[in-house]
Amino acid sequence: MLQGALSKAMGGATAMLLQGATFAAMHALPAFLLGHPMGVRAYAWIFPFICAIILSHMINAGWGLVAPVLVHSMLNTFAAWRWKFRIKEGII
Repeated sequence: MLQGALSKAMGGATAMLLQGATFAAMHALPAFLLGHPMGVRAYAWIFPFICAIILSHMINAGWGLVAPVLVHSMLNTFAAWRWKFRIKEGII
């Protein structure tokens, strides 16, 4: 919804960047609030931002909403699996 509204107001590329920054901020906020190390906080910001740009591009390229939703679900599944089997000491 945000990307669609921003696209109408500012154009596609700007909308993708702003939507990506919002998506990344929402995903990184817990890492910042919980005081995770800088490496974790950087990863929590950069990886979702890049993913948001790719998922936005999929929508703009005409793939519809199903493909990005499936990719996002797979990434979340991988993240949950990675968290479950993380190294108990040090960075994730």
